[in-house]
Amino acid sequence: TSNVYGSGYHRPAKEDEQVDINDPRAYSSSKIAAERELIGMQQNQGFDVRILRLGFVYGDKDPHIAEIISYIKKLNMHSGSRMHMVHHLDVAQALVLLL
Repeated sequence: TSNVYGSGYHRPAKEDEQVDINDPRAYSSSKIAAERELIGMQQNQGFDVRILRLGFVYGDKDPHIAEIISYIKKLNMHSGSRMHMVHHLDVAQALVLLL
């Protein structure tokens, strides 16, 4: 998830940005922990590891689209803020390319 980057960059995050394993959001910190475990397996056991950090994934008739609006309002985001979104079919293509 791209949530591992947090917010406040005022620009698109880069893949080598620092992430915080102690992020109070369990979702983000669990993703960081999983990535670190996989990278450790790559380094220690020679596993072929690929990590894909996606923006907000949505799909056709997805109820999350309506849900995200109230979430964004809670964050009190500036009206000019951007949120990176990716359609589930594009995710499928990305995964095929990644593999």
